[in-house]
Amino acid sequence: MLTTIKTSINKYTVAITEAENPHIRRALHDQLDTTVYLHDELSDLLLEKGWLG
Repeated sequence: MLTTIKTSINKYTVAITEAENPHIRRALHDQLDTTVYLHDELSDLLLEKGWLG
């Protein structure tokens, strides 16, 4: 799951740099922020459980 989230983060960053419409860039940036937050939360959980490290 972490790999999928990391892939999404990379794809969002590419899409943001390629998007010309500021509204689309903003929407993509919002999705990126959410995805980074999810990655952080999941990483913390995995570390807490001792499944990552």
